[in-house]
Amino acid sequence: AFGDWSSDVCSSDLKWRADEGIDTLVEEYGKEGNELREMLERYCPMGMHGVDKRGCPIYIERVGSFDIQGLLASASMEQLKRHHVFQIERAEVMKTKASNDAGKQFRKHYVIEDLSNLGWEHVSQNTLDLTKELLRLDESHFPESIIKLYIINAPWAFNAVWKIIKPVLSERTVNKIEILGTDFQIGRASCRERV
Repeated sequence: AFGDWSSDVCSSDLKWRADEGIDTLVEEYGKEGNELREMLERYCPMGMHGVDKRGCPIYIERVGSFDIQGLLASASMEQLKRHHVFQIERAEVMKTKASNDAGKQFRKHYVIEDLSNLGWEHVSQNTLDLTKELLRLDESHFPESIIKLYIINAPWAFNAVWKIIKPVLSERTVNKIEILGTDFQIGRASCRERV
């Protein structure tokens, strides 16, 4: 029974990758001159930012610095999902490079979500719908890609957002998330101790 289920999940994921052109996404979407990608990268500061003490990659998103209005006005939900998958696939390429550089295999990475400057302008039905859609995508196709996700500089308003987002996540994913406080220095020190 488990073998049938896992085979079905794997088959479904391979079909999704083929249908969506995921295996060539980094090469094709990542090409120099892709105006949509370049614009979205300006609106959404995120990406791999080095490695930890062991050489494991660290991915950082500065969600509070996202230009939400520009983002939502410039791209459809499908384009935003594709850009998100591109970021994950690009992270996979970086993990391969980090593995080669360190001489050991890294199948997962750390994520730091910096919520500095997160305000109510970042919270709307559209952004919540987008966030939930991206989380579902991650849970379906990239469920074991992170070691730990640290949320730093979470303002008090984040509690309301967390109550909406948490039910979308599996217990396995929730257990990988650690919320570290509102002071960047405290958050950074906490991350350094752990990463």
